[in-house]
Amino acid sequence: MFLEYWTEQYGQDSMKGQEPSSLIRFLADIIMNSANPVAACEADGKLIAFNTTFENLSGYAPAELKQLNWLDLIVAGESEIFNLDPDTEPDYNTRTQLENQLICRDGSHLPISYYLQAMRFPGDKAICYMVFITDISKQLRLQESLRYKAAFEDMLGNISNCFINLDIDEIDHEIERSLQCIGEFMKADRAYVFTIRNRKKVMDNTHEWCAEGIESYKNKLQNMPLTDFKWWIEQLQESDHLYIPSVLSMSDDHPLEKRILLEQDIQSLLAVPMSSQGRLIGFLGFDQVQHTIVWSRRDIALLKMLAETFAYALERKYSSRRLEMAIRILDNISEGMMRITQGRITWVNQAFTTITGYSYDEIINQEYRILGTPEADNTSIVAEVRKCLDFNNTWQGLVPGRHKDGHSFPAAAFVSEIKTDNPSYRGTFVIFADITEQDRLNQERKRLKQQTAQLQRLNSLSALSGGMVHEIAQPLNSIRVLVDGMLYCHHNELPLSNSEIFTKLADISVELSRIDEIINHMRSFAHLSNKPELEPCTWNEVVGRALKLLGRQLAAHGIFVITDLDPNIPKMRGNLNRLDEVMVNLLVNAMQSLDLSGREPKNINCRTFTAESHCFLEVSDNGIGIDTELLDLIFEPFVTTKSSYQGMGLGLSVVQSIMNALGGQVRALNGPQGGAIFHLELSAITDTI
Repeated sequence: MFLEYWTEQYGQDSMKGQEPSSLIRFLADIIMNSANPVAACEADGKLIAFNTTFENLSGYAPAELKQLNWLDLIVAGESEIFNLDPDTEPDYNTRTQLENQLICRDGSHLPISYYLQAMRFPGDKAICYMVFITDISKQLRLQESLRYKAAFEDMLGNISNCFINLDIDEIDHEIERSLQCIGEFMKADRAYVFTIRNRKKVMDNTHEWCAEGIESYKNKLQNMPLTDFKWWIEQLQESDHLYIPSVLSMSDDHPLEKRILLEQDIQSLLAVPMSSQGRLIGFLGFDQVQHTIVWSRRDIALLKMLAETFAYALERKYSSRRLEMAIRILDNISEGMMRITQGRITWVNQAFTTITGYSYDEIINQEYRILGTPEADNTSIVAEVRKCLDFNNTWQGLVPGRHKDGHSFPAAAFVSEIKTDNPSYRGTFVIFADITEQDRLNQERKRLKQQTAQLQRLNSLSALSGGMVHEIAQPLNSIRVLVDGMLYCHHNELPLSNSEIFTKLADISVELSRIDEIINHMRSFAHLSNKPELEPCTWNEVVGRALKLLGRQLAAHGIFVITDLDPNIPKMRGNLNRLDEVMVNLLVNAMQSLDLSGREPKNINCRTFTAESHCFLEVSDNGIGIDTELLDLIFEPFVTTKSSYQGMGLGLSVVQSIMNALGGQVRALNGPQGGAIFHLELSAITDTI
């Protein structure tokens, strides 16, 4: 176009038909192949030439452009530059730089920057203008983006500043106000906050802003299972944002998430994670973001900083509510609590004032020693507490307490040390309870337990009565025979020497001693002291003494007692009378079990042995055994299976009490071939003891 025009206007000399000069060809070639649009106009603006780039930019065909004026292609406002006086010579060295909008063939307006260069070839009076055009739409978009980003940064910075020292009650309102500011700025449909409740494995839409005419989903999106958003959460955990420019173009690898978004009419999505202490607690999201800027790393970082601000504010709110709830709970529990700092009480709960009689204002800043009894030696207790706190930060035990009115009470206390980096917050936390009533109940329980044990002994005595009668009857019969023999000799005047008389009297004394031993044994069995005195003894002695009392009775029930006693078993520290009671209870229980089993033969096995400095006695039978459900409860008082295992209600509880008092252990289990097995264990007396 330019070559044709210049050839026609300026490229011929006075001789018709001469080819254009090489200079004109060169200039025309440069302009036609330029990447920048170029056009030529007459002084009134009529287009006379243009290059291909200009044609593509405007969208017009060459034939159409030849019919147009430059003024038809730009927004009105700059036409005066073409209304020059033809008689006025322009300044050919001046370029006029202008900005306007090119009106394209499709009606769109394209921002351009252009400058005009006046031209006149020698020998010609016509003036033309070269229009060198630059498409500045990208530059303007960049400038707009930069302005947008600057405004975006300022807005997010201002929002973050609003949360500094924000009152707890204002956090929810401020988050939703912030969502509105950001949502309107980004021209989004919705802006929202979702929080995750890990304990229930759900998440809730807790805060939301919607543009005018957009339906709210806040009330609908509650208690949503985290399993439905597994992919979504994984993306937020692994990256600093999740951006879906088009939900429709999402991969079908995640059909559930795609379906959920489409059901909520979400076409595009931007979300950034909210984290607290490295844990994802929710996310900040936007739907249908209309702005066309590309989200830079800085934009995402700014949004994430805002999300972290929201997370911090929400955690502060939740922590405050949990603290308020904890304080209400502490004020309503029955145990007294106090915090001690540098020897003075700095906080107490409501139960403290009920237990001690002091009001909050009366006790605060008082020394903790005001709660101790004057007559008690608290120095040793304080030293013990301090030692335990230094070792494992806790102590628990019984301490004497004092009420405001002066009366004392026993208290169970738990003390723990508060350690922080801030010295002003260090101190001691004490939980205590008035156990006056519990102490009374424990004493009563102890009395009842002793009474129960006594009843059990009497019950055992009834079981021993048959054997005891036989044991006493035998020496009585011997005494009767000896006395009757002497009386017979006397009445029949048969000779009886003094030596024979004294020999028979000695035999009678032996038999009486035997009766006395049996009676004393039974008397000691019925009246045992609460605190048994330890003495050296062996399990073999215990078995022998018990079988001496019950042997004939067991035989009368058709029971065979098989003993396997270690002759070298060492002595142990025990109490024979108490261990007699243990053995008698076990033998009586075995006898009752065998009577119920109906098995033949009826066997009781008694075995003694030593292992790892401990002396063991094993008593087993082939009776009905112990119900599986009762194995863990069999030593509890009044646990009985009398319907199937008569006599287990109190005896085994007494057995365990005696073994515990002697520092030993007892264990019950069922034998592999049936029947019950009892293992009893006491420490052996070694040379080092």
